[in-house]
Order: sequence, then C-alpha cells, then structure tokens
Amino acid sequence: MALIKLSLKVPVVLIGIPIPESENPYIAVPMSSIIVNVKLDRSKDPSLELLGEPPRAPLIRGLLDMFWKRLCKGMKMSYTAKMSIEESLGSPGPSGLYATLTVALLYALAKENGEILDTYEILEMGRFSDPFNEGPPWSGVIDALRFSVSYGTIVAYRNEEEIAKFNSNKIKLRYESFLPVRNPRITRKSIGGEIYNALVKVSGLEALEAAIMLREGKDIMEILDKFLPVQEAIALGVWGITPRKGRTIAAGLPKNFEYYTISRGD
Repeated sequence: MALIKLSLKVPVVLIGIPIPESENPYIAVPMSSIIVNVKLDRSKDPSLELLGEPPRAPLIRGLLDMFWKRLCKGMKMSYTAKMSIEESLGSPGPSGLYATLTVALLYALAKENGEILDTYEILEMGRFSDPFNEGPPWSGVIDALRFSVSYGTIVAYRNEEEIAKFNSNKIKLRYESFLPVRNPRITRKSIGGEIYNALVKVSGLEALEAAIMLREGKDIMEILDKFLPVQEAIALGVWGITPRKGRTIAAGLPKNFEYYTISRGD
C-alpha cells in the first residue's frame, strides 16, 4: 500500500467532567495540528509500529497496539500498520492524540479496502476497537474527541443524535500533565438521588450554556474563563481533584484527567 499522509487537528475536551451514571454533553476543542503518515502491509498477524518518539508516545503506544489488533480481528483482516507523525504544531495531550491516531488508522484501513467511512462509522468502529471497559460517562469523552477530529472543528457532543459544530477564535493550549483517578468520592447512594441528579444537571447546563455562547459567536477564552470554576468544583466534588493555579483541567482517557495551560491564539 502507498503511504497515506493525513493532516488532522488534535482536540481536547475543555467543557464537561465525567460523572458516573450520567450521559452529559462534552465540548471538544481543536488544540494543535499534526501530519500523520500511515502505511499498511498485509501480514500473518496484525501489529502496529509507532515510529520515532511522537509526543505522549509512552502513554498511548500500548493502547494503539491493542486498538489495532482488536480492529483487525473484528474486521477479519491482518495488517502491519506503520505510523509516524511527520509534524506536530502545538503540544497535544494523550487523549486527543489517541483519538486522532485511531481515526487515522480507521481511515487508512478503509482506504486500503476501497471504502470511505463517514463520521458515524468512524465512531462505531472506534468504539468496538477501543481497549477500554468503561462505558458512559468516559466513552462520551472519546466520542466527542473523535467527532472533533473528523470535523476539524469545535464539537458539542452528548450522543449521536445530539451533536453541534462551531467555529471560534483560536486558542493556544499546552499539555502539562495527567492525573489518574480511581473511584469517585460520591455516588448516588452516598449523597442521595435528588442531590446527585442536581449535580448531573449542573454539569449538563454548563455544557449547554457554553454551546449557546459558541453559537452566538462568543470568544472561546471568555467561555472557558466563565466555566472554569464550575469545572473545578465538579472535579473536586466528584473525583477529589484539587484545582491547580494557572492550569485548566480536562477529561482525558478513561479514569484520567489532563492539565493544560491556555492562552489566546494568533
């Protein structure tokens, strides 16, 4: 197969904190651009080589390998995939990079077999290939990221029937670190259904209001500044994550959060 070169935007979920037993919206925002090279060769057993040392490679290399093997098994195909990032503008985080590179693999496999996938097919095939056991709310984070990669725009995503795309001014984001979490501090049982439902509603209203502001053409930095205290309060209450001065928290890969610094783009 000839080398496939793809220019993609790597996103991050900047609005929306996962709350167990809920399906709230997330807003994913493109943060950097990368050029990905993919080459597939038929082989006895599926394998993936991530060439070079792309950003966050140690965090996602194993996940990408498992994703590729599950995808090939599900499609009853066997290829060796060789991937490299030719150029990276910005500082992408692991969740956005994982979503972007898996979209690239899905596109390459489809092209190799004479197919073109639409965004919903990318989402469906990505889901059954992901090496995660987590369902909602964490699966919604990956879904939102993949939609943003596919469209190349800001995306508000709750489920396949509730999606919206937006344009806004550019911002600069720099990935700083990740923070794994285990069990939430609170549950529906521990605080009662009414209070728990109110917390879920607040999180949903935050994303809804942010989406309305985006539709009105509001500045993305203004939106993030407005809702950062809400994000931090929910992350602290549900997951026990203490806010870090000068850092924005974002939902990442299942049971992981990520920290970013943000400034206005050019």
